[in-house]
Amino acid sequence: MKEKLFCIGMLSIVSLFTGCSSNSSCKMVNQMIFDLNSVTEITIAYDEEDISFYEGSNNELRIEEYMTADKKSYYAEVSEKKNSIHISEGSKPFFSGDFERYVKVYLPSEYNASLNVSTTNGEINFSDIFIQLESLYAESTSGKVIINEVNTSDIRLITTNGKIDCGNVASDKITVRSTNGNVHIQALEGKVSYTSTGGSLTVESARGGGSYKAENSGKLKVCYEELSDDLYMFNKNDSINLMLPENLSFEFKATTKNGSVSVPFNDEVSKKDRTTKGTIGSDPTVKIELESRNGNIKVEQ
Repeated sequence: MKEKLFCIGMLSIVSLFTGCSSNSSCKMVNQMIFDLNSVTEITIAYDEEDISFYEGSNNELRIEEYMTADKKSYYAEVSEKKNSIHISEGSKPFFSGDFERYVKVYLPSEYNASLNVSTTNGEINFSDIFIQLESLYAESTSGKVIINEVNTSDIRLITTNGKIDCGNVASDKITVRSTNGNVHIQALEGKVSYTSTGGSLTVESARGGGSYKAENSGKLKVCYEELSDDLYMFNKNDSINLMLPENLSFEFKATTKNGSVSVPFNDEVSKKDRTTKGTIGSDPTVKIELESRNGNIKVEQ
């Protein structure tokens, strides 16, 4: 009898600490609404939670928190200053194995300033909203970053082990950092700064120029419909595949230590040692430099 009472007591304690309800599905337990008339910066930072964005209205930011347990200490922590709003996750049960929480953010189209979103293991999802802002910063350590369409002056996408999957990205300045996650962008327009140590990059259609660096491994595959700025691509241990527009005139240089260089304009370049270079066309407007230590370089038009 004592053993049975002991077990019942322990189960009660575990239930108290986990905060788990009999219904395992998440329910909306907290809603926050903020007037954005004077706000120029929004920061949303969570840990393991998925964050999904939707179009809001009335120049108000609305945030809904869904949880498997309803307790005020689990609600988001909010810091409001004159022109900024900072929202971060609340506490969790002591034993949080069965506790779940996710967030829905309703961002009005009238807001066009700065948005910063970060999560450790959660997914950041902009697939159901068109983002038009002055700047966007999205970072996830292990979760996925998903974007449907974004137009900004400055965008920064950062992941450690998660994937970045984008539709249309247009920005004056585009920064992408990936440690081990793959990056896929359907359409890209702007000046790019891309750095990776382990993930592969695929850009289906690009306009602009910039710098792409794979500092350890991972393929680089980019198709430029229009190249209006200089282009530099470096891959230490993997391949570079570059597609260029047919009528482009440019200065070209490609170097590989242990790989091969394949180009469609062999008559216009010279090859010496491990370097292929030349002037393509009569009036070059941009410079293209490609470099690989242990991978092949392939250019197509």
